[in-house]
Amino acid sequence: MTKKEFLEGLRRELDFLSEYELNDAIRYYDEYISEAGDDEEKIIETIGSPEKAAEEFRREYYDKGETSPDVPAVSAEKRYIPFWPRIIIYAAVIIIALSIIIHIIPSIVGVCVILLAAFIIIKTVKDKSDKTVIVNTSGINSRDNVKAIKIILHAGNFEIMSGNGFDVDTSGAKRVNISSFVKDGVWRVETEKIRMGGDTGIVRITVPYGFKAEDMTVHAHMGNISINELSADKLRLSVDMGKCVISKMLARDLDIHCGMGEISGDCKADGNIGINCGMGNVRLHLKNKRKEFNYRASVGIGSVDIGGEKINGAAGRSSADNGAARGINIKCGMGNVKVLFDD
Repeated sequence: MTKKEFLEGLRRELDFLSEYELNDAIRYYDEYISEAGDDEEKIIETIGSPEKAAEEFRREYYDKGETSPDVPAVSAEKRYIPFWPRIIIYAAVIIIALSIIIHIIPSIVGVCVILLAAFIIIKTVKDKSDKTVIVNTSGINSRDNVKAIKIILHAGNFEIMSGNGFDVDTSGAKRVNISSFVKDGVWRVETEKIRMGGDTGIVRITVPYGFKAEDMTVHAHMGNISINELSADKLRLSVDMGKCVISKMLARDLDIHCGMGEISGDCKADGNIGINCGMGNVRLHLKNKRKEFNYRASVGIGSVDIGGEKINGAAGRSSADNGAARGINIKCGMGNVKVLFDD
């Protein structure tokens, strides 16, 4: 099966996705297969049929949810009005406006006024109904009652960074449902799974300057995420199909899981590092010296590059003992992992 045939079949099988999600999935498989060079058919054979790939995608990355069942009710700032109710609203408003204006201005000028009024009304209702921003914040009194952070993101564009406090800024978002609350010392920020399409704007999540979490988890299903200047004793970063860029991160222990997405950026680690990559791409620049770590790596049919030492497919394995107190453990299936050091 050629790449074109596979992608066409996959597009048909993934028709349950929104256009935004579908294009993101097709783009990923296109780039992934292209990187195989002359071995495209072999890679496609390994992935399986479009039906199998779509079913695995549905099971692993779409149907499952991470939202806690005991999330408190959220307060709605703006609510999304579904398509058909919007049409009914448009029609009702226009009919009322017509009946009023026709009796007041029965002329060509009146018709123009009617058309202009209808346009303004439709645009106003559409702008209001297309923006969903539902946010609940509770229990965040100060940094003293927050010990850990757990952020679960489904789709959209997000920036996670240092700021003046624990905050979720949705002023730049167009459609997003977010719950933010503290429970048992854990600040949880969770988005609901909603069908996304087009430009969704940006949600900015801030953590107080200088705050160091005992445990921090960031799990992204899809979308684009940037993480800047955060610190944690233990950092877990997991990406299913999204793209995540990290910058100036500081962690004692670092645990990275990459499914079909992409994780890149720089981080300084003072403890152990684990990288598990399925079909995605991980490119990590450690602000450490290579001699500070022992390492071991195993790879299926993908590739691993650690400090310039390359381990390619066919169940390759490699390890190094530098007499260090810390270690790097890399498991790579069909993806690509590259680790750079400050040497």
